[in-house]
This record gives sequence, C-alpha cells and structure tokens, in this order.
Amino acid sequence: MEKSIGLKKFLPIGFILILLVITGLLHGINMFNYPGYGYDEGTYMAQAWSVTTEARLEPYTYWYDHPPLAWVQIAIWTELTGGFEHFGMAINSGRVLMLIFSVLTTVLIFLIIRKLKVVDSIAFLGALIYAISPMVIYYSRMVFIDNIMIFWVLLSITIILYYKSIKAIFLSALCFGIGFLSKEVGLIFIIPIILLIYFETHTKQRKFTILLWIFVSCLVISSWVLYALLKGELFPMGTLLGGHNRHVSLISTIIYQMSRKGNGTIFNAGSNIRTNLVLWSSKYFGDPILIVGGIASSVLNLLFYIIKRNYYYLIFPIFTIMFFLFFGRGGQVYDYYIIPLLPFLIINIVLLFSETLRVITQILKTQITKNIVKITVILLSILVFVKVYKTYMFPRVYTLLTGNQTITQIKTVQWISKNIPKQDVIVTDTDIFVDLKYQGFYSPNPIWVFKADLDPAIRYGILHNNWKNIDYMVTDPTTIISAGLKKNNLNLLNMALMHSKLIKVFSSDGHSEKIYKVIK
Repeated sequence: MEKSIGLKKFLPIGFILILLVITGLLHGINMFNYPGYGYDEGTYMAQAWSVTTEARLEPYTYWYDHPPLAWVQIAIWTELTGGFEHFGMAINSGRVLMLIFSVLTTVLIFLIIRKLKVVDSIAFLGALIYAISPMVIYYSRMVFIDNIMIFWVLLSITIILYYKSIKAIFLSALCFGIGFLSKEVGLIFIIPIILLIYFETHTKQRKFTILLWIFVSCLVISSWVLYALLKGELFPMGTLLGGHNRHVSLISTIIYQMSRKGNGTIFNAGSNIRTNLVLWSSKYFGDPILIVGGIASSVLNLLFYIIKRNYYYLIFPIFTIMFFLFFGRGGQVYDYYIIPLLPFLIINIVLLFSETLRVITQILKTQITKNIVKITVILLSILVFVKVYKTYMFPRVYTLLTGNQTITQIKTVQWISKNIPKQDVIVTDTDIFVDLKYQGFYSPNPIWVFKADLDPAIRYGILHNNWKNIDYMVTDPTTIISAGLKKNNLNLLNMALMHSKLIKVFSSDGHSEKIYKVIK
C-alpha cells in the first residue's frame, strides 16, 4: 500500500522529467540552423538590443504596435547570458530563451491537464503529443512574442487550478498582466479565465476573488497606458488632449490595428483566416491531428458539458471559441497567430479522450474488464497516432533536426563585413540587423527595409527622400513579396530596387539572401 502511494506521488515528477528531456531535445537540436531567421525574430531582437544598448524601446520610433515587455524580457536574458553574440548570431540568443519557454510551456500543459480530473498517464501523453508536433517545434523555436505571452497565460491558469488563496489570485492576475504586456492578444482569453476563477472559488468568495483578479490584472496592464500618458503619446494628434504636435499615439495605433482588414471572415473562401486554417490543418505544413482534432474536440466537449455539467468541458472550449471569434472576424491573420491556441487544442483533445474512455468503461461491470478495455483503447490510440505521425509528420521533424537555412544569413553577414565599406548605407531585413551592428555598421546603418519608406525620420531625415542615398539592399524574396513595394507605395525602396544590380546570392535548403548594389 505504501509503495503504491509512493509511486503515485513520484509518477508525475517522472513524467515531468521525461517531458523536459524530450521537449528540450526535439526543440533544441539544430535550432540555430533551422528554420531560417525570420523578419519578426530580427525585429524583436533589434528592439531588445535597443533596450540594452540605447535605453530605448526600439531602434526607431516606438509606435505602440505591441506592449514592450516581451522584448524587455529578451533584453534581460541577453544581459544575463553574456550579450547578443554569446550564442553566435544574435537571434540564436533569443532562440535559446524560446527553448526555455517552450519546455516550461509543455510542463504547464501537463500540470493543467492532470488537474482537470484526467489521469497522469493520459495527461502525460497529451503533453507529449503537443511537444513532438512538428508545427509546435517549428513555431516554438522562433523568437515570437506569442511564445512568451502564452507561457504567462498558462502559468496564470495553473496557479488558479492548484492554489486556493488570495495570494494565488494575486499571482495569477500578475502573470496574466505580464502575458498581456508581452503581447496584447492574450486579452482574448480573459473571459474563460474569469469563468475558471468563478467555478474554482468558493461561492462566498467569488465576487471578491474575481474583482481582485480583474483589479490586479488591470493595474499591471495600465502601466502601458501610463507610459504612453507620461510620454504625451496616449491621445491622437489633433484631438483636444493630443495637441497639434506630430507624435505617435497608443490610441491611434489601437484604432489602426483593429481596423486592419484582411480579405474576409472565416466564412469567406480565400480569406486570410480560411487560407491559414487550411495551412494549419495540412499534413505538409501544419498538424491535422492538433488542429482538426482540437477544433472537433472543443465542439464535442461542449456537448459533454451539457450532459455531465463538468465546467472544465465548458471553459476550455471557450478558449478555442474566443480565438476564432477574434481572428475570424475578418482582420489580418498571419500563420504564426496560431501559437496561443495550440496548447488549448491539445487540452481539449485530452479532455474528450479522457471523458470518452470514462463513458466506455462505465458501461462495463467488473474492474478487471474496465482496466483491460482502458489499456486496449489507449494502446490502439497510440498505435494509430504513431502510424500517422511516422507517415506524415516525422519527415518534417527530420527536416527540423537536420536542415540548415540560417547558413545563408551567416554568410551574408560575413560577406557584407568583408566587402562593403562601413560608411555605405545598407537597407536590410531585420534578421541580420543586430549582427551588422556588431560588425561595425552603426548610425545610420543598417536601415530596416520598411523604415526607409515608412518612418519619416529615416526617409526625410537620413535618406532625404532620395533613393540615391541608398547604397545596398539586402533582402530575401519573401520580404520583397510581403513588402509589396508597388502595392504599398514604398516608392523609395521600389526606385532603389529598380536601379540596383544583384551582386551576391546565398542559398541553402530553400532559403536565400540577395545583396543588391544600387546603381546611381
């Protein structure tokens, strides 16, 4: 009896250790080589560099597109680990931090699932399926602030589930506030979290705990608003409180972000959200088990809630619903926007599997029969998953573990350092921005590709609205496509590119970097 109790006590610790090792290996091996460094990764690393080097929130004008706490955390990390060059290229430092967040996120998923009346072994399998998903590995390696935000949101939920005290409510709210200040999209999960507090709290304490949680969360979140207010950048220019001097505005940015239109809602064929939903569900890029299975499980869990009245089967589907209500409304949607939803999809899958298994075994009479059926169903499910994973997903995991795309960006930095004079003006993607800084290309070099046209301080103050003041352009084909030089009226860049000559190309594993010399 004592041995059985001891085993049950240490089994979760064993599962956590296994998850730490597997997640660490799969997400860490080859992460400096694949995938290639992305534009957003370079942006957040450059902003972190600006925090540590220039005591500013951004190398250029901070326009409140996101709260700054995510890259402040990255900046703190680089200070603690010896700087941006400690792991080689600057983005590598950010990827190591993402690895830590990724491992901890997987553990939090396990801890959350096991607290939802799911046995530890099934909770472990659910967290493991999440950890080995090629889609999860791909996105969690990259320096996306979504990875930071979702960790803090999950930590907030974990605290609510495990600790029943005023201190716990305070800490949960603090974590949620940090999540919001890491990326504002975390706000879409506030309703299901408040519902969770409602059901997890004693009847007599519900009003107080909910109000306390909301108050502390808002207090933390309001620091962003207070920062803008103190800077005189809260209200739009031309308003009574905004004055007439030209400046960025938090309110203006929020209005702009909310008004950014895609090309239709989730119900329109060819819309951003529908296109990405197909992409996320495809066996060639996404994870059909996680996406299709997670969405279907969310719907079926609502039916289980109606039958069983177990509030977990109401709350966790709402996380999925809130995601699609927000992103399915018709706004701009990028492929990595799926990151915050992935943990909740696997939680819904595990909840459905666990409840289905429970319903099946309730029909049986003897405990021996129940155990046999349980083991059989679990083993068959594992076999089916392994077959599907081996056929459709492992080839992509293999690419993640062996591919090398970043070599193109490493060679690009090396070539520029040896062949381009430090005083020449370079317009480049953000992916190598910090690395060029450390190679001696300083003010005004290098210039972010979009800032050359869109930031008045750069376009008029440094380039004097003349494309001839650009000497070199460094970019990859995807940036040229996404920039849409003609479509978005990026005239300066378009003219520079039209009058340039391709002088060097580096390619590897489907990724390429091109260096153009502007002919004047």
